[in-house]
Amino acid sequence: MFLEQRFPTNISIGMRGGPEFSTFIAESSAGYEIRNVNWFEARNKYEITKAITNEKDREQILAFFRLTKGKAIGFRFKDHSDFKVQNQSLFEGDGQTNSFQLFKLYELGTDYYKRIITKPVKGTFSIAVCKPNIGYSVDFTSGIIRFSENLPKGCKVIASFEFDVPVRFNSDYLELINHHQKIYSIDRLELIEIKI
Repeated sequence: MFLEQRFPTNISIGMRGGPEFSTFIAESSAGYEIRNVNWFEARNKYEITKAITNEKDREQILAFFRLTKGKAIGFRFKDHSDFKVQNQSLFEGDGQTNSFQLFKLYELGTDYYKRIITKPVKGTFSIAVCKPNIGYSVDFTSGIIRFSENLPKGCKVIASFEFDVPVRFNSDYLELINHHQKIYSIDRLELIEIKI
């Protein structure tokens, strides 16, 4: 189950978090290591610690937590440290395909990491295609882009867009701390990326 709503960005500003991998390490008696990668794709984790000074923010966080039933239902989250793809070459036509999965490329020299994007943000998408008048549509719930016809062989697609991360709460308990009248705080609210 997934709620196609973005967690309030005014509450997520100041978040901490980022990508996490899982690696098993076995060490020999001589100090050598054998490292086994358990996850080939990173899974992002976030933590929100926030002072809530108005009733609107308090109601938003309560509504989100109740609607998602704690850990049960996923939702969109803006990672303020990594939410854009800019002028990136996405695909090259083969003459037989008209739909492609969006992704973000992280590069260091000739090495790269390809991150699948499933939650692009409406109103942020711009595209350049070698064939000027070709029609296209973007599925903002899956990150699939479809063209009105197969892309000609060698036809490159360059795009810019913003994206959200699909996450869920990592607890079934929301602790709001009341400091004074309408002033509350969230001591630690953890979110974890889900694979869709």
